[in-house]
Amino acid sequence: MSTYVFRRAMRSIPIVLLVTILVFSMVHLLPGDPVMHMFAGQFISAENMALARETLGLDRPILVRYLEWLSRILQGDFGTSIVSKRPVADMLLSVIPRTVELALSATAVMVGFGVAAGIAAAITKDSWLDNALMILVSLLVSMPLFWFGLIVLLVFSVELGWFPIAANAGWRSLLLPAVVLGLHSACIVARLTRSSMLQVLGDDYMTTARSKGLGEPRVIAVHALRNAFIPVLTLLGVQTSWMLGGAVITETVFARPGLGNMAVEAIRQMDFPVLQAVVLVAALTYTTVNLLVDLMNAALDPRIAYEARAGA
Repeated sequence: MSTYVFRRAMRSIPIVLLVTILVFSMVHLLPGDPVMHMFAGQFISAENMALARETLGLDRPILVRYLEWLSRILQGDFGTSIVSKRPVADMLLSVIPRTVELALSATAVMVGFGVAAGIAAAITKDSWLDNALMILVSLLVSMPLFWFGLIVLLVFSVELGWFPIAANAGWRSLLLPAVVLGLHSACIVARLTRSSMLQVLGDDYMTTARSKGLGEPRVIAVHALRNAFIPVLTLLGVQTSWMLGGAVITETVFARPGLGNMAVEAIRQMDFPVLQAVVLVAALTYTTVNLLVDLMNAALDPRIAYEARAGA
């Protein structure tokens, strides 16, 4: 197992390096002059244009700029915002806790509803409960996230007044965006959990477990769920990583300060250092979560680590 962990961690290093190259290249992939993009619609003198190019390092070879940028990133220096003139690292630290709070809450909703609904639908296959859950899941997953968020905000905050519209009203202002973001992913999890459970419930070892006199709850929880959970866990990792992308929409709809809102503002203002930092954080989070999911899969099913070692 330790060998598998080491190999899997080593394979993540080229991915992380590729991510840094792509993030650094964002500014240079735009057609035209990046400085002109940043100051579009504004009058700026030639001297200030030259100063901006020097500040961004655009007057040096691209490889030198990349190595200098990577060296600063490794030291926790993400540069300075072009708009606010604040260190980008300080801006990130001020909003990351809010986004992590939303992502963790939404993940709890996703796991709680998605796995529970999938198990309930599987063990009551073709019943009214199974049909009702699958209809509900199909309806929710077909709604665009921003539209679903607006409807929920309109009904529960504006019309019923059960939840505050303000984004700084404590846990009550967190509940709606967490439910909206979590339910969207929970529907996908519920579908896979149901199909995976149905496949496992029909296996011979389930019949053997029941023939030994084990109660149905124990058969489901100990034997069925553990084996059915491996593909579900992989999907949970993907959907958890997606939470950062979904947070961009959710935070915008609910006016929550976070990485999502920061990314939107950086795009609108052409604040490239901030945008690079947000994208880099999101990409590294996605890579880290997928690495952890792979390790958890190997812990649940040791055959994964054995097959990886045998194929190396």
